Amino acid sequence: RCALIMLLSRYNLKVLTVMAQRIPDTAFVLAAKELGVHTVMYQHGLYIPFIKRENSLFVNQIRKVFRFICYINAVSALINKNFFITLFNYIQVFLSGKNIKNTTLPYGKLNVERVLVYGNYWKQYHKDVFGYCIEQQNVVGYPELKSLTNDKENIAAPGVCYIAQTLVEDGRLDREILIDFLERLALSCENSKQALTIKLHPRSDLEIYKCLQGDIVFEMARFPISDIYIGHYSSLVAKAAFVTNNILLIDFPGHNIPEYIKSIASDRLFYNEVDKITDVLSSKQAKDDAVVEKNKAKLEGIFGGLNQDSVLNVATYLKSYKC
Repeated sequence: RCALIMLLSRYNLKVLTVMAQRIPDTAFVLAAKELGVHTVMYQHGLYIPFIKRENSLFVNQIRKVFRFICYINAVSALINKNFFITLFNYIQVFLSGKNIKNTTLPYGKLNVERVLVYGNYWKQYHKDVFGYCIEQQNVVGYPELKSLTNDKENIAAPGVCYIAQTLVEDGRLDREILIDFLERLALSCENSKQALTIKLHPRSDLEIYKCLQGDIVFEMARFPISDIYIGHYSSLVAKAAFVTNNILLIDFPGHNIPEYIKSIASDRLFYNEVDKITDVLSSKQAKDDAVVEKNKAKLEGIFGGLNQDSVLNVATYLKSYKC
C-alpha cells in the first residue's frame, strides 16, 4: 500500500489512466484515489465470457502469480479488508467466473471515475459486469479503425491472414491444441495455393510458430490487407470486417465467440476440421462490398466508424480533466 502511494506521489499526477480492470490496475487506481488523483479507464480490446485458465499457467508463470498475490495484498490494505477474504473474492471472480457485484468486494470503490469505451454497446456491459453507471462512460471509438485510412500502418498481404491471440500465453488454451491447429492451417493454405500471413499479437510467444513449414509472413506492427481473414474473437477480427466479408471464425473447445463477432463471419468451423478449412479457402468468393457495408453497420454501435479518431478523442478528454 505505502509503496504504491509513494511511487505515484513522485510524479505529481493529475490523471491516472489504466487500460483494464485487472488486479494490478485496481491497486494503482486505489492508490491514486488516496492521493486525490483522477482515475480513467480506456477500453483495450474485447471483453469475453469467462474462460477457465489452464493449470499449467500457475506452474509456468509462478512469478506472475506471486506478483498478483502482492497486488491483492495491496488492494486489501487500501480498502481496509482482510487479505484472505480479498484473495478468496478474487479467486471467485477470475478463476470461477463470479460477477464481482456478487462478492463482498466494494466494487464501487475499486472502479475508476470515468470509462472511455469504443461504442455505446459497452456502456451496458460495464454497468452489468463492473457496476459502473451509464453516466460515468464516454464513447471515444475504436483506435484500430482509424489506421485503415493510413497506408503506412497497413501492408498488402494477398491471400490468407491469421489473426493471432494470446490464448496460450494467457493460459486460456493448451499449447498443443494451438500448435496442431496452426500446422493444419499452414497445410490448408499450401493445398489451396494461398499465401499465409500471420498477424502477431505484441505479446505473441514466437516459439509457438517455429513449427510451421512453408512460405509464411509474420507481421507485428502493420495490419495486413488480405483477401480472407481467419481468427477467433479478437478485436482485429472486427477490424477485418471493414476490409472484406471473407472472415472464417475458428472455434476452440470451451471458447465462446461473442455474438457480434459471429454475425460478421462468412464461415465458421471447429479447429480440427482441416479438410473443411481447405475447402473454404479453395472456394473463397470475391469480396462483396454490399456485405461489407452491412457488417460495418452491425459493428457501428460497438466499435464506432472509420471517421472517429479514438486516440485524439482520448487525448482531448484527458487534457480537459473532466473527471
